[in-house]
Amino acid sequence: MVNRVGAIRSIVLIGKERFRSNLRQYLQIMGALVMTSFCISLALQLVVVLERPFDMTFETLKASHLLLLLEDNDELGNEISEWFGQQDEIAHVGALQPYYVQSKNILYEGRELDMDIQLTERIVGDTVYDQLKIIKGKPRGHPNIGEIWLPYHFEAMHGIQLGDTLGIPSQGGFYEVEVSGFVVDPHYLSNVFNPTRAWVAPGELSFFLPMQDLKNRSLGIRFRNPESLDTVWKRFGQEFDYSGIDLRHTVFKTAYSGFSKILSVVLLVFGMVLLIISILIIKTTISSNILSDFKQIGVLKSIGYTKNNIIGSYILQSMVWLFIAIPLGLFLSNITMGLIMNSTLQKLGISELTIGTLSPIFSTALMMIGLVLVVCYWISRKAGNAKPTQALRNLKTPNTAYHNGFRLSLDGGFPLAPWFALRFIRNTLPNSISLILGFLGTFILILFSINLYNSFGSLEKNKTAWGFDESDLVLTRQSSIILPLNHAELMDILKLQKQGSIKRIIPFGSLTAQIIDEEGQKQQVFGKVYSDHLSKAGLINIKGQHPTGKDEVALCIGTAKHSNKQIGDSIILQIEGFKKAFVVTSIYQDISAFGQGFRLHQSALLPLNPLYEPTSYGLVLEDQVETDSIKEHLLAHLGETVTIEGSIESRKSIVGLLQNMKLGILSISILFTLILLVIIGNDITLQIKQHDLIYAQMKNIGFYSNQLRGIILIRVMLLFAIALVMAIPLGFALGKPFAQVLASGLGIQDFPFYISPSSIALVYLLLFLFVLVLCWFTSKLIAKINPRKLVET
Repeated sequence: MVNRVGAIRSIVLIGKERFRSNLRQYLQIMGALVMTSFCISLALQLVVVLERPFDMTFETLKASHLLLLLEDNDELGNEISEWFGQQDEIAHVGALQPYYVQSKNILYEGRELDMDIQLTERIVGDTVYDQLKIIKGKPRGHPNIGEIWLPYHFEAMHGIQLGDTLGIPSQGGFYEVEVSGFVVDPHYLSNVFNPTRAWVAPGELSFFLPMQDLKNRSLGIRFRNPESLDTVWKRFGQEFDYSGIDLRHTVFKTAYSGFSKILSVVLLVFGMVLLIISILIIKTTISSNILSDFKQIGVLKSIGYTKNNIIGSYILQSMVWLFIAIPLGLFLSNITMGLIMNSTLQKLGISELTIGTLSPIFSTALMMIGLVLVVCYWISRKAGNAKPTQALRNLKTPNTAYHNGFRLSLDGGFPLAPWFALRFIRNTLPNSISLILGFLGTFILILFSINLYNSFGSLEKNKTAWGFDESDLVLTRQSSIILPLNHAELMDILKLQKQGSIKRIIPFGSLTAQIIDEEGQKQQVFGKVYSDHLSKAGLINIKGQHPTGKDEVALCIGTAKHSNKQIGDSIILQIEGFKKAFVVTSIYQDISAFGQGFRLHQSALLPLNPLYEPTSYGLVLEDQVETDSIKEHLLAHLGETVTIEGSIESRKSIVGLLQNMKLGILSISILFTLILLVIIGNDITLQIKQHDLIYAQMKNIGFYSNQLRGIILIRVMLLFAIALVMAIPLGFALGKPFAQVLASGLGIQDFPFYISPSSIALVYLLLFLFVLVLCWFTSKLIAKINPRKLVET
């Protein structure tokens, strides 16, 4: 028995020598562990802290938990304001703020800003509540006449600077305002909102809007405890027949943190896959080391080293990997999280915020350290249990089976290189399986990433699957001008254009309704009313048939889930002040409304409002017609009687969200490609190290180094092909369900998975070429094998 101090010293020296001789393999392992700990830690940190900036901003600025948008005059607003002020649960009721939704594009430096803006007069009452934080500009209670305050994200999105001039469409042309401030508005922190809110001086809306457009008011209500909102709202519904819009702080929070939640889920899933791949690399490396060290193990056992001493030497080397790689990965994740948070806090005007990411960091470290140590202990038991005589007898010697097989191959006429490649696969089956699993996992994730990237990018080609109609342009009648066009006049004009440029006209209108549940509670919901059969607009359902009759309605998936309705159920809607029961005939999905909304046929609305006429018209253009040219032609012909916008998929709020997702998916794909290259490099290095005597024997019988490198290359390519054949069906089978889980928060249940065979083929071809080049360059290590080593052994 060796003494304990001597054993520990020997274990350290053995570990040091292993680290020196296997430096490349260990660097690959540490690289995989760094990326694994980075992904998992960053995902957990995002989950823990992603909502804190919103919560802090909301509380610091004492924002209203409930925002009512009243489509009425001051009388109703005053009654509602007085009622809420009398409730014990209410901390503050704000002033009634006049607003107007500007649907025409605002002019900036000769170009139009493609976003609706809710222009709101900043009427300051109690300065403690519903504050705005001015990020840029002179701090004041409200803008001056001729000025406008914009949300902070307008600067980055549109390049607008302090002091620039914007043109707001009005009856006489454009009303010019100067940008005098960029503000943090706690209710509209996210650029996902459309319309977003901008602020003008008290009374300024009347300078450029007619009186009929000055009826809208917004009212902010702050609760002592936000959890009492539902109770008060139920009481409010019993007192008032409210038909306006109600926006709760949970809606604003969801809009702010929705994308970050999806990103954290993706990072966490991919991080766990990386962890599995890292464990496979560790398993292969330790198994290779045990095989190489088998003679040394026999010597150590014969001089008194115990099972725990031998196992401890392998545990020691794994601790070296862990205590270098994991802190580095955690440090990088913390730096990345800091950059994300600093950027966010700077935009929100927050100087200090305790992030509190120690818990996810320690959780990641403990999980990875514990798992890797358990794996190392389990694998190294083979070395610890080896008998000294067995270890000394099982020395590494040349495998004559390769020489005999070589002779059989020559006699049978079988190509040499593939034969040797197959023999290496069979004789290194555990390593080959590990490489196949590494290929398989990476291929599936890359396939998923390609399809998800293409799916988000296919919105324009596959718009109906996302809940949009088929229109290329949306034309809206303006009712506020002196001589507006009516529906019949506009349809006559559009039909004249239909012969050469417009394929189909889709008349529709927007509608606000309230869903009334069994307890009499109301839920605000927005919908659309179509004049023709909904199928003519290209609209599709997840299940059921389009509504056609006066008592039928289609519900979006989020609205159906919230109201607990299925096809065939009855639902009560309050529309135009009338309560009516409808039968749910279909359920659809719509990303533009995040899963909320309803659809009606015009025949259902006319009994409630006989004067109803469509206000919007989707235009499906002929295949050869350019969108910009027909837009300019119609504007020149119709003037200010209409506004024309691109179809809904061109809206920056949706496109920006999907672009962020595409960027994240692309980054993850690149990350996993790098991981795959690490796995291959590690496998080839171990392959050469484990079979150096065999390669020496093959050199003795006449093989050149390049021929041996070719055998290694063929082996990897065969495993590549096996994994690819397995990955393609598995990737298609698992891809869509996983995508549906990710997109569920966006209002998508049946994810429109867009498969592009050409993109998949191109990416896999490029990946094949990368692997080919890597194999060739990594296998140059075989040139260092000296044939005389066979004789010496």
